[in-house]
This record gives sequence, C-alpha cells and structure tokens, in this order.
Amino acid sequence: MAAHAQAAGGSGQNAAAAESNANPTDIVVTARRGDERLQDVPVSIQVVTGDKLDRLAITNFNDIAKLAPGLSFGGGDGLDGGISLRGIRWSPTGGTPAIPFYLNEVAFSPGSIQASLYDIGQVEVLRGPQGTARGRPSISGAVTLTTRRPNLFEAGGYISGQFASRERRQVQGAVSFPIIPGKLAVRLAGFYETYDTPVRSIITNEHSHNKNINGRISVRYEPSDSVNFNVMYAHNHNEARTYLQVVGAGSPGFTTSSPFGATLVLPAAYNTGGRTIKGEDFLSVMGIPNTSKGNSDLISANLNIDVAGQRLSYIFGYDKSGGPSTASPDTANMLIGYDPTVVAPRNARSKDNVVMTHELRLSSIRGDRFWDYDVGLYYYGLNLDLQNQQIASFLPGAFGAPIVAAPSPYVTNPAIPNFYALPILLDIRARERSYSAYANVMLHLPHGFELTVGGRYMSDTRPFRTVGSTLQGTLTLPNALVGGAPGCAFIGGTASALYGASFCDTIRAQAVVIDQDYKEKFHPFIYNVSLSRKFSDDLLVYGTVGSSYRTGVPNIGTATNDISLAQTRPERATSFELGLKSSFADRKAWFNLAVFQINYKGQINTFRDVNFWDVGKAAVAKTSVGFNQNADVRVRGLEAEIGFDPTRNLSLAANVSYSKISSRVNLLPCNDPANPPTATNPIARCTVPAGIGFNVNPPFQASVNGSYDVPLGPFNGYLRFLANYQGANPNFKGIVNGVAAYDRVAPYMLVDVFGGLRSPDGAWDIGVYAKNVFNKLIVVNTNPANPMAGLDGTFGPSGLSTVFSTQPRELGVQVRYSFGSR
Repeated sequence: MAAHAQAAGGSGQNAAAAESNANPTDIVVTARRGDERLQDVPVSIQVVTGDKLDRLAITNFNDIAKLAPGLSFGGGDGLDGGISLRGIRWSPTGGTPAIPFYLNEVAFSPGSIQASLYDIGQVEVLRGPQGTARGRPSISGAVTLTTRRPNLFEAGGYISGQFASRERRQVQGAVSFPIIPGKLAVRLAGFYETYDTPVRSIITNEHSHNKNINGRISVRYEPSDSVNFNVMYAHNHNEARTYLQVVGAGSPGFTTSSPFGATLVLPAAYNTGGRTIKGEDFLSVMGIPNTSKGNSDLISANLNIDVAGQRLSYIFGYDKSGGPSTASPDTANMLIGYDPTVVAPRNARSKDNVVMTHELRLSSIRGDRFWDYDVGLYYYGLNLDLQNQQIASFLPGAFGAPIVAAPSPYVTNPAIPNFYALPILLDIRARERSYSAYANVMLHLPHGFELTVGGRYMSDTRPFRTVGSTLQGTLTLPNALVGGAPGCAFIGGTASALYGASFCDTIRAQAVVIDQDYKEKFHPFIYNVSLSRKFSDDLLVYGTVGSSYRTGVPNIGTATNDISLAQTRPERATSFELGLKSSFADRKAWFNLAVFQINYKGQINTFRDVNFWDVGKAAVAKTSVGFNQNADVRVRGLEAEIGFDPTRNLSLAANVSYSKISSRVNLLPCNDPANPPTATNPIARCTVPAGIGFNVNPPFQASVNGSYDVPLGPFNGYLRFLANYQGANPNFKGIVNGVAAYDRVAPYMLVDVFGGLRSPDGAWDIGVYAKNVFNKLIVVNTNPANPMAGLDGTFGPSGLSTVFSTQPRELGVQVRYSFGSR
C-alpha cells in the first residue's frame, strides 16, 4: 500500500509539482494511464515523490524498498540483482521481468532504470495484475518513474551533494530553461556517485567499490493546447568491483591428490588466514574480484494529440546496454596463490543487447461521461548476443607435473594452470518479439460503482540458440607414457616448457560440445476485471481478478544438450484481490488495506547449487543463478497502511506487508544421492509435497516513517526518521558442508534518522543523517560457497558460505540549493 509522501514533483502528464506540505491523500497518480487522485484508484499503490527522495537522502532503489514493504532489491541472497514484490522474485537471468519497470511510460530493463534515480518527479509502486493497460504483463505489480520535465515558462534548477562514510561522494543537479516561452523547453540533468561497500578482501585488502556517472537531456514541446511532445535521452555508466562476503571457520585441512597432478597438502583454515570469519567482519577471501563495466543508452518519446475529447498517443522506447564483466568462481579461495579469473576470465559481454518498444494508444480523456476506454497496439523487441567464456576443465599438468610421488606445496605457480586450462566459449543469441493488442473499458455506474474490464492478446516468439565450443588447451604427460621424446612428435606435441624434457605437451583440439536451439510461438490472452464502489469521497472498496503470462526463458550458462534443462516452460498466474481505501478526520488520517491470493502454474524459479551433468566438462557440476525451472505455487498475503498528519508540521505513516509462497505438489530438480547425475540422466528430480515455503525474502515486512518541521526564526528545522522491520525468514538457513551454521534469520529493524535546516521556501537545505543508526549487523541469509570452477570439490570442503548482510551504519552530510522553477 502507499506510505504517503509529503512531497513535490508531479506524477501525471499534467500534474504540477505539489508543495511539500500538500495533503498526502490528494497525491495524483497515473496507475491507470490517466491523472487520478491516489485514494480514488482501485489499485494498491505506493508513492514516493521526488521531494521525499531528497528529504530521505535516497539515491538508490534499496532505500525505496525501506518505504515499500514487500518490495526488495538485490534478491534474497544479495548476489544477483534480483527484485521481489508481493513475495514474487525475479532475477536478471529470469527472462522477461516479473516486475516491469517503466521510465516515462516506457518499459526499460530494471538494471537501466535503477541507474536513473535522480531528478525524479515521482515513483509509483503498483501492486497487483498489470498488462491490460500498460506495456508488459505482470501478476505482482510494476514500478513506474517519471522524470522532472522542463518548465516552459521559467528557468531554474538545483544542485545537491552527499558526503558520507565509506568514501561515499555523490553530486547531482539539473537546469531547465525555455527556448520558446510557453512552447519549447529543455532540461539537463546529471549524476555522479562513487562509494565503497564494507566487504574487504583479506588477500588484496581492497573493498568492493562502485562508480556511477549518468546524464540526461529532456525536451518538452507543446505547440498548442491539444498537442504535447516529450522526449528524453539518458546515458548511464557503471563500474563495479565486487568481493563476495563469506563466513565460516575455513577449510578443515587435508592432504589430497589432484586427478591430474601433484599431491596437495592443505593446512586447516588455509583459505581464511587461520581465522574464523563472522558476518560482522565483512570479509572476502577472493584474490581477484568480480568486475563489470557497463553502459546503457535510453530514449523515451511521448506524443499526445487531443481531438474531440479523445487522446491519440504514441510512445517509443529504445534501450541499448552492454559491457564486459569478469567473475571468479573461486569465492572460497580453494587454492592460495591461484585464482582462475587470472588465467581464464569468464567474460560476459553483451555485444548487442537492444530493446525497442512501440505503443499506439487511443483513449478517452477522463471526464464526467458514463464510460471511458483505452485501446492500443504494443510491440516489444529484444536482440541479445552474449559471449561467456569459462573454464570447462583443468588438464593434466594444471596443478603440478603429473604422476609425481612427492607432495607439492599448496601454493602453486599461477602460470601453470594458465597453460593447462581448457576454456569453453558459449555464444548465446536470443531474439524476443512480442506483438499485442489490448482494450480497457471503465463503466461509471450509479451509486458510486465502477466496473473495469480489460484484456490483452499477445503473439510471442522467443527463439534462442546456445553454441558451446572448447577453445585451445594444453595437456602434459610423462614421456615414458608416450615412448620418450620421439613420442612427443608422434602425438603432435613438444617437450614441456614448464616441466622439462621428461614431459610432453600437446594441444587439445577444438570441438563443439553444446548446441541448443529452441523455437516456439505462444498466443496467450490475459485479462483484468475490477469492480469498485465509492461510498463517499473518503471510502472506496474494490475487488479484482486478473491473469498474467511470461514466456519461457533460456538457462544461460548451463552446459547441457537436454532441452528440458536448457529452457523453461511459459509461466501463467491468476490473482484475486480485495481492498479498501479510506480517509477520515478531515483527510488528516487514512487507512488502506488489500488482501490477495495468486495461483501460479509453472512459476519460473531459480534452482541454484543443484548437481547436473555438464557436457562441457564431462563431469558433475552445480547449477548457478542462471538456472531456472517451473514450479506450481500459491501466494497469499496482505498489505496495509495507516497514516496521520495532525498538523502541517507533523506527519506519521506505517505500512505492513505479508506474503507467503507455498508449493503445490511438484517434481523439481534436487540433489539425490541415490540418483546422481550422469550423461544419460543429467539431473535428479524429487517430489516436493504441498506446503513447502518458497519465500526468498521474509514473509512479514513493515516500515514506519515520520517527520516534524519547526520554525526557527529565519529557518525551518526538521527531524525525520525511517524504520524498516524485517520479520523472521524461516526459509533461509545457513548450510556449510551439510551442517546448519545459522538458524532461521531472526527479525530485525533498521532505523535511519535525518535532521537539518532549510529555508522557508525550500530553496536551500543542509542536513545530516545516519542510516542504520544503531549499527544492526545481521546475516540476512547464507548460501554454500561453490568450489572453484572445474575442480568440483576435488580439494575438499571450504568451510565457508557466501552471505549477504545488512549494511553497517552510514553517517553523512547532505546539502542542496535550488533556484527558479527548480
């Protein structure tokens, strides 16, 4: 529901920026593609205005989630950028987003939009079925952002900065000016941010680090009262260095022989420097970080023409993104002095990741008529070309000369595996084309009733092909096995440069090992029916039934020729919701409630760390965050909000969200010791009974926020707080080598506080803040750390788990100056 914001920044196409002390129940939203008062819309909505973002020092979506219980970013494990709403989770590897993101009414990739949280007019978190009135289908909701538009009559702008602990430096600003007063104006906006995260490598002593540089230009053209045109271009640049946090006592120590080389002697806790690592230590044992350097270019264009009470709209979107990244599989530092990223980077580069959308819509302009309508055509096209290089296996000679009786040190020569690694190159090409036609009719019936019926017919194709081929690799064997030095020439080899004339090096020939080709068309129909009654201006009740659909997705990076593992089936869902919106005490107080149930047929879920037969390695490997399969589940939950603004200077609001995901009877991928993967049986499947919890995030979440302003002579002083509560999460337990290292995640609360001075007209503001003021350091969840890629546990247990923890206390200063139209 909505944690109402007291803030400025217009939300609708024609909404002007509101004063910061405007009544929250009068906020205007565009949830149904028209300007409507928040409390009049039969949809559960969370609103955060641009002024609220500024006042709470919010520049990333993780902090928006603090205001919107049930919404979370970073996934349950904090590792893959996942997004959850109403308990429904989507990860970047999960194909079409389950929670669409819109910027100026265009559906962009969530990653691109999350880099756009500056110079924002309003953010709306829409809950419940979407897709019959806007862009992409969704059952749990959508997130929409509108940027601040140029002012046609007056120049203005702002500049603001944040300076905080952990080397956080952030500056943003904008300037707007008319070119033809009343008809044409331009707005330029920019954002720069750099900061460290608390996670530090014990090997390099470096922290994880992020840098963002973003810019935007917006043009507004209104030649007459009946025509308006808005176009925006944005460029986003991001650089990240990431060390994954781990906990545990480290390796128990052992002596073992690699299958292709020397005996290794590994002392206890060798991979942690002899210490036990706790969650509050924020430590990593990676010698080489994961890195990424990405760019995205976004274009949105909105044209509206009004004729005879009707509006013809054309909306265009373009999103091109890509950039290289490297990832180290050695999160547990299984072999000191060697990291496979050094020798064979796993490079993921989107050479041509382009999304283009077109929408043509005819709508009635909302008025006092008996009925309103929207009809439209929509096109979504995706071109994705991805290259992913990783190690298929390590060859004889990788960890010491083969067949050596004497033990070798556990610190090896990094140059040796570099020579004796067998890389595999995955070429992935995906093409998605979605054509749809939709229609919505709203009947404004007597006695305050309103009936809305909508439908969308889609024609979807999502062909993809993955070709995996081994690259050049070198293996070594003792000459005695191949007949001495002449034997090297006999097998096309040469005397080993690293191990001497007693050994023979030979080149492994290139071969295609994977060829997945998937083509299928789908023609789904989704619907949404809502009946509401407005008993008065202060009381609305409603009921909604809606459906949704998502195409199946390819499982990127899963080296298998089994098409049932290489892709998922489509996902379908039906939602039922009842809700009310109310205000009282002369609209100084409000209470909103929604209860819902979602029935999924084939929900797309991530199944991580499941053993499967990897045809590239010809051995058992573990699935990653890119492996998805279908499961039938049911979601039940509620959302509630209560708020109170007794005076112009005091505001309080509280929000709660509860959603529980329970399985139906399913046959799902699993680790079954009695049925290990083989070439003919690439993965085990187990029967999962009904009622098993599928939540990634805590089922119960809540937030409380408030502000108090007080005049102080020529200034206004303010004090604000934001408290975010996360309930117990029984579905996450830390498992290290089969032993529970943590019980269920206990409940916890994070509190942010803000204070400062501002001018009465809001032209300038200077303040201080503390996020997580009580420094609550909680291990939110754990996942077993995978052994180094290609070794598959050869060197035994690591004694570590990757984890995601709450961020430690951040202390900062924020300053802002605005002028003119702002």
